[in-house]
Amino acid sequence: EIIQIIVVLGNIGSPLATDSLVKFVNHDDANVKTTAVEALGKIQDPKVAKLLINTYHQTDILKYSVVEALGNIAVNDAIPVLLGSIESEDVLEYFSGIGALGAMEDPKTVDPLFKKLLQEEDSGTRRLIVKSLGQIEEASPGVISKLDKYVLRPILLNLLEQQDSAEYVHLIRVAAAVNDEAYAPVFLTAFENSETEVIDLAFQGLLKLGSKGLQVALERLPKASTCVALKILEYLELVPDPTSPKVVVQLQKHSEDAVRQAVAKTLGVNPSDTSFNALKDLLQNDPDEMVRKFSAMGLGKMLKFDGAISALISALKDSNGHVRREGALSLKEATSEQVLNPLLERL
Repeated sequence: EIIQIIVVLGNIGSPLATDSLVKFVNHDDANVKTTAVEALGKIQDPKVAKLLINTYHQTDILKYSVVEALGNIAVNDAIPVLLGSIESEDVLEYFSGIGALGAMEDPKTVDPLFKKLLQEEDSGTRRLIVKSLGQIEEASPGVISKLDKYVLRPILLNLLEQQDSAEYVHLIRVAAAVNDEAYAPVFLTAFENSETEVIDLAFQGLLKLGSKGLQVALERLPKASTCVALKILEYLELVPDPTSPKVVVQLQKHSEDAVRQAVAKTLGVNPSDTSFNALKDLLQNDPDEMVRKFSAMGLGKMLKFDGAISALISALKDSNGHVRREGALSLKEATSEQVLNPLLERL
């Protein structure tokens, strides 16, 4: 009954229970002691940190639970204990220490964790260490970028092969943070993941690479699944490059409206003969009004191309009001001389 009450108090998480729970840390029953320590860790009251640190040094049976609790409480005085725990030969304490350092989210512990990662050979333990590094990166963006990405690369690439691991989201977070083009293929594969957070992190990682991710993205695009193609096109829209249009137009006749819409938007930020001809065709012939709308917007950025004004004037007769509106707005950027002759020819 005592253990059940302690568990409930820990789950409630109120500091009002701290003083009562402290009394059970020195209880004769090891299960009661462990449960009390775990409950204090859930409450996260900093005033018990000193007690727990002393308890760690005075006992052997509670070390792993004390370490876990100190990680949750996250006070600076606990760092030496937690760093010591990842050197322990006790497996429970070792794993608890790795997790506690991640829960603590203190950038000062990144280097010791990275050092331990390089020493560790077990892939399961490596995943736990990278998870903790990912938690610290999430709390303090940018701390992972200071690590030696070339030393990290073979370890992380190997771990990322197991896409169904519980730590996968943290692996992707770390990969996205280090700004290494070696992970570009990994990010593209991650776009097929069922978790939105994984997809978002992978996209951030790809975007952070800038033009360094272009070659891999363009190679994958023509045969990519719909979900991957959409993210690649979004990336290409944000990272314009003259080499993109010739690949992007291969999806001009894609069966999915969303893909053709993304194609039109991407071509619109990459002015070229290839982009212009494709956008003009989409504006005139695509059955989806949003594709035609985005095509009109894109052509509005290419008014100097021969035939752009005529195409936009034709858009004024489109059956959809949004397309007509974009056509008119795009023509506002043209000079009166550019517009006059095409209009007169239609009289």
